[in-house]
Amino acid sequence: MLERQEIGLFVIGRGDTSALDERFVNYLGVVPYARSWNYLQHADVGVVVSAGRFMHNNESSKIYHYLRAGLPIVAECGFPNGGLIEDAAFGYQTSSDDMPMMADKIALAAQEQWNRDKAVQFVLSQYTWHHRTQVYDEVIHAGGISNA
Repeated sequence: MLERQEIGLFVIGRGDTSALDERFVNYLGVVPYARSWNYLQHADVGVVVSAGRFMHNNESSKIYHYLRAGLPIVAECGFPNGGLIEDAAFGYQTSSDDMPMMADKIALAAQEQWNRDKAVQFVLSQYTWHHRTQVYDEVIHAGGISNA
C-alpha cells in the first residue's frame, strides 16, 4: 500500500527480521543509538506498530523519540502513551486492524507541513528525565514517601 503511494519503509534495529518482505521493507540493520538520531532527523514520518497480541515497551518509547526528533507520527492505537500524539498535535493514530487507513495516514503525514520545532519543545517541556525527577522530588518533599 505504501509502495503504490511511492513511500519507502525503512527499519533499523535488532530483532527477528525473517518475516520482513525485502521487496517492501528496507532493513538497514543495527545502528548504534547515537547514530539512530541521524536516521530520524532525515525521515518524513515515524511509524509505531503493534507486534501482535502484546505490546512491546520499546514501541511505546518510539513516540518520545520521534517527538524529540521532530518527526510526525502515525501509530496504531493501544499504546499507553499514544495520547501524546494528540496532545502534541503531531500525527495520527489508527486502528490496528485497518492497514489501508494506516497507509493513507502515513502518506498524509508525509505531505503535511509540520512545525517540527514545536513538537520538540512540547516533549522537552514535559517529558524529560529532568521533568520526571522534579515530580518525584515534589512527592518526596511533600511527605508522600517516608523513610520508615
